[in-house]
Amino acid sequence: MTFNLLFSFLLVNLSIATISANGGVFETYIEIAIDNNTGFFYGTGGGTPNFNNAVLVSNLNPNTQSFEILTRGVNTWNDNGTDVQSARLNYRIYNQGNTPGSFIIVNLPFIGQNGNDKFWNTNIPPIDLLTSVTTAGTYVVEIFWEATTNDVNCGNCSSGILYENNGGTNFIATFTTSVALPVELMSFGVDQKENDIHINWSTTNEINNDGYIILHSIDGENFNELAKIIAYNEISSKNDYEFVDQIVSNGLNYYKLLQVDYDGHIYQLGVRHILISHSFSLELYPNPASQTINIRNSNDHNQEIEFYNSMGQLALSSTISKSLDISSLASGIYVVKISDGNVVSKRIFISN
Repeated sequence: MTFNLLFSFLLVNLSIATISANGGVFETYIEIAIDNNTGFFYGTGGGTPNFNNAVLVSNLNPNTQSFEILTRGVNTWNDNGTDVQSARLNYRIYNQGNTPGSFIIVNLPFIGQNGNDKFWNTNIPPIDLLTSVTTAGTYVVEIFWEATTNDVNCGNCSSGILYENNGGTNFIATFTTSVALPVELMSFGVDQKENDIHINWSTTNEINNDGYIILHSIDGENFNELAKIIAYNEISSKNDYEFVDQIVSNGLNYYKLLQVDYDGHIYQLGVRHILISHSFSLELYPNPASQTINIRNSNDHNQEIEFYNSMGQLALSSTISKSLDISSLASGIYVVKISDGNVVSKRIFISN
């Protein structure tokens, strides 16, 4: 397996990019990582190495390698009463020669200020650049940046928004893949419906496909298996799949989709995330637990807490208190639920 990186690790100092009479964007940067290694920084508003027209990697194997955007950031400046109030990255990935899809927007959190300069960046969650990769070929990564201000007339602003977009043509880099995925992934998404998360994906050209594995994580790094789905193995038609996760964690939930061949080879098809915000939270500790479990609940009023075994049977029900005797429960994995209009669920392992 060979692939070619053009640049070694470098944090770029960039020249002034987009300015107005009262404020502007003076630095933009992006960090690319292959196989979870330390990232390679590229400037998009000037500087070296430049993201624009770069070949990020050659001969990437999407079946065995990862390829992600980690840190993405914007540095802005204020003057004469103009205040930059937010910043965001817009990106899309598509096969060179195909019609591009819509841009995906990533809001960048404010992380600090030095005088009139403001800094916006994040690396959570990583952006999977292989999401749209289904065949061998050359793929385009297209990006531009926006910074919103409180001044609709701030020079180069358009309705109060500063754009760093390479003069309107956006910043474009490419990468090449040498191996196609064993199935063609048409779509993969996650959506919240009431208290559950629905994971949906569609494929075509399934050959020797044993099925799929869905993994879940709350930090984007440590994943646990949720389910195995048997494949339809239809070559010419579209195959639609769905799995419903009824045990939803407060905050970010990450879902990884794997494809498994009959010979046991496993291929990653992508990672998606969704932010869940409940009106209350539930914390159980220790986990694993034995004999007694401690409970921390954000609501003060009395609520029922329920423990369900791996068969989906109610094994224990009690009013929430700071600690609970669980000595009557057999060893195993339980789903613990409390409800306050919405349902909050946790998984816990009990060893008695």
